[in-house]
Amino acid sequence: MSLVKELTGSKLVRAILLLTALLHLGIQLFYWLPRVWSRQDIQRDMTVYYQAAQKAQAHRPLYHPLVSNAPDFNRGAYIYPPQFAIVVSPVAHLPYLTYARLVYLLEIAAFWSFALALVMLAGARRTVENVLLWGVLLGITPGTSEAMTLGQVDPLLWALFGFALCTRHRGLLLGISAQIKPFALLVVAIAAWRERGRVLWPAAVVIGLGVLLGAAVYGPMSFVRWAQWGLPIPTQGSFDPNNISLTYAGLRLARALGWWVYMGGELPLGARLYLAVSGLLGVACAAYWGRRLTPAMHYAVTLVVGVLCSPLCWITYLPLALVPFALFIQQMRSPAETPLEPEVLSAVT
Repeated sequence: MSLVKELTGSKLVRAILLLTALLHLGIQLFYWLPRVWSRQDIQRDMTVYYQAAQKAQAHRPLYHPLVSNAPDFNRGAYIYPPQFAIVVSPVAHLPYLTYARLVYLLEIAAFWSFALALVMLAGARRTVENVLLWGVLLGITPGTSEAMTLGQVDPLLWALFGFALCTRHRGLLLGISAQIKPFALLVVAIAAWRERGRVLWPAAVVIGLGVLLGAAVYGPMSFVRWAQWGLPIPTQGSFDPNNISLTYAGLRLARALGWWVYMGGELPLGARLYLAVSGLLGVACAAYWGRRLTPAMHYAVTLVVGVLCSPLCWITYLPLALVPFALFIQQMRSPAETPLEPEVLSAVT
């Protein structure tokens, strides 16, 4: 049964939404894809990954000393772990435009994979109709179009996180995510408390293998350089309107009201302390409040709050909020007092 029909009981609503879903699919495949396919420029986030792949292929340094760590000064710098550049290094053999088109195909694959994960998280049947309907919701979520058009790695992270919460491979998928952006470590830490070794050991093995790969190719000092010249960049945040960080909103407000005079350059110590303390407080509150929720909902809420409270939260991270929303839908549909975990529910629907 369609999730829409089950929730609304209206065949008309179901028909309208299904037509909308088909229209959305047509726009994606026959309007958006041809437009990005024909682009000739390199002003896309995917260029950072391509350049990193070229450096890894030639064994050139991935990180460079920071002339300044001011907000927005180092836009375009490679800030990911060394092993990510090594894994993507084979694309350095491709011409840039071929690589770009391959990325866009992968973006579509990640998009619909995440839509499928949302269907599973919602406890609905894995039908084409349900996937199309969740695809519409994903498509209109702010940040989705930007992430795909820029060729960002974020859609892959959405899918990895979604499947981590609705399958039995939670530790494995979280460990892979942590090789790209370390925020998955937040979920691993909470899962280690709630599920012990079931999540911790697979994640630790995958992360360990990634670290060994990075150290074998670039040497252990590559991680020191990453910590010195890569990780500090996102901690400065950004005054770009697309940074929707809740904690950074405090700095914007203080600046707008004249309570804080910022003349440029690296953020002062007081501002950095505010960002660190408020971000940690937000995560701690979410982790504590969510301890009575199901493990999947606990992880989802904590991760979303953690991302929103980080100094740098691009609008392209916002689709992650669909994960707790889908889990909420699943709990609404479950007649039991204690909602089933998504992977259990998906096995019986």
